[in-house]
Amino acid sequence: MRVSTSDSDAQKLHTMVNDHIKAHGELIKDGEIGKRKLAYEIEKQIHANYWLIEFNAEPESIKELHRLLTLNEHVLRFLIAQTRAKTKEDIEREEQMKESMEKSRMRKTQEEKEKTRTEIEEKKKQEVPKKKEEEKEKLSLEELDQKLDELLKDDSLND
Repeated sequence: MRVSTSDSDAQKLHTMVNDHIKAHGELIKDGEIGKRKLAYEIEKQIHANYWLIEFNAEPESIKELHRLLTLNEHVLRFLIAQTRAKTKEDIEREEQMKESMEKSRMRKTQEEKEKTRTEIEEKKKQEVPKKKEEEKEKLSLEELDQKLDELLKDDSLND
């Protein structure tokens, strides 16, 4: 849609397209993407308004919509794309894949937590012997100091 098109004209066009779809089919999703820069200049326009509309309709009504959009002066470009209809099996398969991906993600998260917990416990185990060794060293130094003090106090060495 041309940017130079007024908001009221754009809204009228959008309403006309939606009304046509609702009259001849089923509107699934309607969303305005907004104003975007074009990949290349079209009819001296560098920006345009975009909409994404998903719908189900018969081929004849789609041809009529195509004709209406082609004749409308406010429309720069449009694209009507056909997608494959999803069967119940396709929907179930997608749901199963989503569930399995979620379970996999949860499992990985749990494994990472367990790994982190294990690493922390190992570090704590390594720190405990170090502390005991330091305490032993301190005790032995204290004992040495006491013995030295005793020896210095002893008069027999001073003579």
